[in-house]
Amino acid sequence: VRYVRKSMEALDLYNNKENRRQSMWEGADIKQQYEKTLSLLNEGKQDEAEIALKKLFEIQSEHAEKEFVLKKSQLKQ
Repeated sequence: VRYVRKSMEALDLYNNKENRRQSMWEGADIKQQYEKTLSLLNEGKQDEAEIALKKLFEIQSEHAEKEFVLKKSQLKQ
């Protein structure tokens, strides 16, 4: 019974969106690449859209790496 109660409490905490880390990288470069990708998809240019999507992932990866390095340096202090 205790395990079930603890599990339900954990699910309640998870259900609380404030409890989850929701970090999304923002920037003009991301927005621009996202819009370019959507535009290419709407035009039916799947091959070019795939390339644009990969570029979008690269940009997001760069943002994630910068955030990781920043947080890592903050932890050392």
